[in-house]
Amino acid sequence: VLILIGGVANKKEVKEGEKEPIKIGGVLSLTGAASSDGESIKKGMELAKADLEAQGVEVELIYQDDKTEAKDTVSAINAISTQGVEAIIGPTWSFLGDAGVPVADRLKLVTIMPANTSEYVSARSPYAFFTSTKVSQMTPVLIQWLKENNKKRIVLVYNQAAWGEVVAKTLRDSAKEAGAEIVFTESIPYGSEVDAMSTILAKIQSLKSDLLFFEVDDDKGIVTLLKKAKEFGINSDIMSVTTSVGRIFNSGVSKPTNTFYVVSPVASEVFKVKFNEFYKTNPGAYADRAYDSVMLIADAIQKKGDDTLSDYLRNKSNYQGLSGDYKFDENGDVIGGEWVVEKLE
Repeated sequence: VLILIGGVANKKEVKEGEKEPIKIGGVLSLTGAASSDGESIKKGMELAKADLEAQGVEVELIYQDDKTEAKDTVSAINAISTQGVEAIIGPTWSFLGDAGVPVADRLKLVTIMPANTSEYVSARSPYAFFTSTKVSQMTPVLIQWLKENNKKRIVLVYNQAAWGEVVAKTLRDSAKEAGAEIVFTESIPYGSEVDAMSTILAKIQSLKSDLLFFEVDDDKGIVTLLKKAKEFGINSDIMSVTTSVGRIFNSGVSKPTNTFYVVSPVASEVFKVKFNEFYKTNPGAYADRAYDSVMLIADAIQKKGDDTLSDYLRNKSNYQGLSGDYKFDENGDVIGGEWVVEKLE
């Protein structure tokens, strides 16, 4: 009874004609290994909130930090569901999504993940949506790049995780179509990159590869690669998809002598300008998709009528965001999207 009385006493009084704010949760990795991506997503969300409020749409963002731990993702979704949120942005990485999606499904709570796709989040739910461009969309771009740059002998090193496996398969398929050969493959458990790097580079030193495709997420492992490649005299071009590589490269911690390429979804120049004006810096990974995700939720809530939010998003959504149009397939993946290969300078 006391809890009920307290809840009534604390409830915000809504005057006639006044609307409650749209409440959106953020179950993000604000600390731990995924914190860079989590903070980037949060910044995109905050920018969307500012733009919506400039349009007269009040938004309340409520955050829970899962510390990049699956058990904390579960408790974070349970906790945030009691605060009246209408949808959640997150979780950040795929294994956190696998932990969180069943919980959100039980609660019938929409989750939109700007950094994931159903390709590497295996949990399924009618309430789960993915606004990141699917990795399979990268195949035609990779095929064209490999052909145009005459890459014939490729070394593939990647983390033993769902993301790494999906990217590795995409590279294999692309290499086959481009007439290139994967001359060496090594998968590494997350966290063992530093210890494994010297052994791996020693193995590939004599292979005369012309491309090292390196797909790991551990920052220390990436720094070790950049340093050891020079020591071992490995001069082949290096390519990656993971956001961690570009971040380490651009931080100035270690600049490789190799030519370095990153494959990434095509970014919105309009969003980049908007973000820069707001934060006085360039956006990080997934900030654009996080921005669009908040705008998408707000748009759907205002238009869905008697439909549930999940039904509207899955069957009627056609929101035109800064990074593309948001229609979803049967797995909750956004349809369409393109990738581009960029040289890091």
